Amino acid sequence: MFVDEVDIHVTSGDGGRGCLSFHREKSAPRGGPDGGDGGAGGSVVLVAPPHVNTLVAFRFHRTYKATRGAHGEGSNRTGKSGKSLVLKVPVGTVAYEQVNDRQVQFADLRVDGQRVVVAREVGRHPIEDHADAALVQRVDQEAQPVAVSVA
Repeated sequence: MFVDEVDIHVTSGDGGRGCLSFHREKSAPRGGPDGGDGGAGGSVVLVAPPHVNTLVAFRFHRTYKATRGAHGEGSNRTGKSGKSLVLKVPVGTVAYEQVNDRQVQFADLRVDGQRVVVAREVGRHPIEDHADAALVQRVDQEAQPVAVSVA
């Protein structure tokens, strides 16, 4: 079966949550915050390898999401980034983005091996207590949630 047009929905992976953690040692009772940032989510990438010649793989599976980033850990350890999701499309594929009621051309894959990132995580989910803790003795006991919005 030859399929030359499909509608799919792609989503980048969510970033991991930051960690609320405090440095604790016998010799340093007020060691300060040491929580790590959450890892970045994975991206969705379109690739045009020379051996793919149809979009039939996308006919029945229309929603794709990259993996999420791992959560941050104590001792300033950043979470692991999510893996990118690679979708193989034929050379000559034109990708469109749905903007309100119309479609806007997003990418044109005309060359063998060409890669285009179509969805990317726009930020991490940090808890930034450790960023300005060097000069401050007082430490917050609650995490501040961070909201990330995609425009």
